[in-house]
Amino acid sequence: DKSTHDFLMLTGSKHSKSVADSQKSLWKVINYCEDKFTCRRVFQLNYLGEYFDPSYCNKTCDNCQANRQFIQKDITQEANKII
Repeated sequence: DKSTHDFLMLTGSKHSKSVADSQKSLWKVINYCEDKFTCRRVFQLNYLGEYFDPSYCNKTCDNCQANRQFIQKDITQEANKII
């Protein structure tokens, strides 16, 4: 899990730059795993420094097949009621 990887990165390296790079890479993997909207091929090719137009995926990845729609909603009033 993430906390174990953080511990190993922090205790295994004395160089803050390599720790920061490792943490950045870990966050990329976590984002890839948890994202339910972005085309997987976009993620993969972006990681390799390439651009991929998701319209060419043709629903070959799980996220494009699911065809989920992101809805942005203002929940300020609900949050204020909780506070």
